[in-house]
Amino acid sequence: MRSYLTPPPQHHLILASQSPRRKQLLVDAGISLHQIAAADIDETPDNAELPVPYALRMAQKKAEVIAATSSGQFVLAADTVVACGRRILPKAETPEQAAACLDILSGRAGLYIRQITGSYSNIVGLDMHHVAGLLLAAGFTYAKAG
Repeated sequence: MRSYLTPPPQHHLILASQSPRRKQLLVDAGISLHQIAAADIDETPDNAELPVPYALRMAQKKAEVIAATSSGQFVLAADTVVACGRRILPKAETPEQAAACLDILSGRAGLYIRQITGSYSNIVGLDMHHVAGLLLAAGFTYAKAG
């Protein structure tokens, strides 16, 4: 039998993200997901905005947009930012943009990573330990599926 983390009665969990990795993390963790909805927001960083405040601002805006159309439901939103130091790199939409970002990051990544400190699932898209704690605190419960 598998356990599922389910919302309180009359409530659902909406993922405010089109990320297949975030969806898969939730499914793998047995978290009952009702809907996936992408928020159409302006993702332009503010002048001199640092990566962490930018990611928090984007996640909050996504949650607010989806919550405004989903009265009384739980909305989970997150954002991933690729940065080099204090510089926020754009979300590559063309092969040329991707190549430019990789050039900036070149010589800094995968081969030289000796260890990961913290949550692997956070690197993939969601800190599942943190998400589970938030959902349990919000009234989600474990149920057995047969």
